Amino acid sequence: MNRKRATPIPVPEVTAPQSTTVTPQPIPEVATPEPAAAYVPAAPTRDPLAEAREYFDNGDYKAFYREVNRALWKSIGGKIDLPSSELNKHNVIAQLELRGWDGPSILSLENVLNECEMNLYTPAYDAYNMQQLLRQAEWVMDRLA
Repeated sequence: MNRKRATPIPVPEVTAPQSTTVTPQPIPEVATPEPAAAYVPAAPTRDPLAEAREYFDNGDYKAFYREVNRALWKSIGGKIDLPSSELNKHNVIAQLELRGWDGPSILSLENVLNECEMNLYTPAYDAYNMQQLLRQAEWVMDRLA
């Protein structure tokens, strides 16, 4: 019987991996930006009605109404870009309506201004009404801010 001899299958030579040394690459330096200016926290805002509260606590009611009136007009002047010669109730209300103020907010503003004016010229001081006026003025000023 004639048998053919099988040809051997070539087997690849297995070699151990060569050890390679990895040389570390230098890490590029990243420039750290310097702050433009040192952080300074904002100073706490002064309560615009602080003096009015002092006058109320000390029983100086005329000064109380004068100060609430002054503080409110100062806040209005800071909010609305009107020259001081045009700063009156009518113009202020028109500007606030254009800025989207609702009816009750405008009535509160008018009420505080009217109360102050009335009590400056025809004094009828009532501590409870003064406290209510102060709260209403605070609310209006918060709305203006």
